[in-house]
Amino acid sequence: MKLSIIAGAVSLSIAGTAAHAADAIVAYDPPVAAPFTAMAYDWNGAYVGATAGYVFDYGTKATAYDAFGDSFSERYLTGSEGFVGGFFAGYNHTIDSVLLGVEADIEYADTSSTRSTFRGFAETGVDSGFQGSLRARLGYTIDRTLVFATAGVSIADKEYTVVDPTGAFSNDSTRVGYTLGAGLEHAVTDQILIRGEYRYADYGDEDINTGAATYNFDSQTHALKAGVAYKF
Repeated sequence: MKLSIIAGAVSLSIAGTAAHAADAIVAYDPPVAAPFTAMAYDWNGAYVGATAGYVFDYGTKATAYDAFGDSFSERYLTGSEGFVGGFFAGYNHTIDSVLLGVEADIEYADTSSTRSTFRGFAETGVDSGFQGSLRARLGYTIDRTLVFATAGVSIADKEYTVVDPTGAFSNDSTRVGYTLGAGLEHAVTDQILIRGEYRYADYGDEDINTGAATYNFDSQTHALKAGVAYKF
């Protein structure tokens, strides 16, 4: 009798332990890892960089006027292709995916162009040197890629020359004009940015009067440039 009671108690104890263990297994809910969410690239902040490129077309037009103000020759100066390169710095601020920024640059353009006029009796030319600009930038960001437009004030050192039957004449001039452009920029790392852009600049008119004629120079430039920058 006592053995029966002890065996029953042991059986009940084992059944209770097993049931408790089963309840514990069913109740256990393993933690679920939170999904990984990539952080969007932060374009805000200052940056500095260097650029190099190519001035690729005939951008200065020389027009000759006689003493009565009549035009007798109009030519685009040839040979103006050449190297342009320098440094730039700027600051970006984003509002959602819209980028607002300001940028300044200083560059050197190694270009020289000439053209004969007045049926070969005169030659006109222009040499370019240092140039710079202060511009606003407006862009749209797609994570690490930026599409942008830019516009602002441009300054350039120009030397205009004329050789005609009355002699040789030159005029060193610091020209102030405007510049427009567009480009694409990409963040290779959180600090390293690369870009490609097109820039147009218009520096207005400059006159040289030789006594025999007045020569008007209308200067524009077109350039393709690539650059790399460090973002702070």
